Amino acid sequence: MLPNDYAVEYSRFLDQIFPKKLRFGELYATPNNRRYRWLNAQTIEIPTITTTGRTDANRDTVSFGTRNYANAYTPYKLNNFRKWETLLHPKLMKPGTC
Repeated sequence: MLPNDYAVEYSRFLDQIFPKKLRFGELYATPNNRRYRWLNAQTIEIPTITTTGRTDANRDTVSFGTRNYANAYTPYKLNNFRKWETLLHPKLMKPGTC
């Protein structure tokens, strides 16, 4: 008889009970993770671009263009805190699975 792999059995059990809830990897691997920066648990930095727009030009002289934009991160503090719990209530467990 092969020994029981309780991690595999537990993950199968969770997949049956919560078939669409266990998609953290798909949610976490979004392009926004590379775009935004977290400073701590309550502060996020979002990139902000500022531009100066058009400027007057002189067609009689040759000039070089200069950068007319600035890229910076603006910090925002989160006001709403939510808690995520992953423990299962004993009544949700089927008899003989633990």
